[in-house]
Amino acid sequence: MNKKIVLGNTFFKVLFAVLFISLAVGSVNDNGWNIFAIILIIFATFDITNAIKLLRIQKHINDYFKK
Repeated sequence: MNKKIVLGNTFFKVLFAVLFISLAVGSVNDNGWNIFAIILIIFATFDITNAIKLLRIQKHINDYFKK
């Protein structure tokens, strides 16, 4: 993996997390907590954790190329 691929994937993970969170907030405001809102929050959580993992990989790649 090179740095651009990792940063691109991280950007899209964060973008989808923001999208899922905004959809969940809209769903909760309209209908209260239902299964759809909970599933959207779970998807957002997975995307955020994957983005954090990708950022850690990015840091390892940067450290490797500095040596």
